[in-house]
Amino acid sequence: MWNFSRRYLVDQLRLNVDTLAVVEVVGDSMMPTLASGDRVLIDHSDRNPARGGIFAIWDSDATVVKRVERVPASDPAMLVLISDNKNHNAYQVAAELVNIIGRVVWFARRL
Repeated sequence: MWNFSRRYLVDQLRLNVDTLAVVEVVGDSMMPTLASGDRVLIDHSDRNPARGGIFAIWDSDATVVKRVERVPASDPAMLVLISDNKNHNAYQVAAELVNIIGRVVWFARRL
């Protein structure tokens, strides 16, 4: 259970508190941006990859956090799923096979 100030979420981050969830990052694919053990705040209302960004997704195999970019003018629509860790390869997936759970809008890390 994470307690956030409603005022911070609504006034500062401009988020709808009813569409948010906190989850733990597992694995090193998003290092150095996100590390295993980090907590991320996911906005379930923002699932549109048109402007790109970091999303929690179900990629037909597992729930992962990746950078998502839409491939322009692709038919059928394709997405590129990108790891920030250069030891992991980016890969293309048909958009219809990817369930975007929500945009990552905040994170916390233990120092």
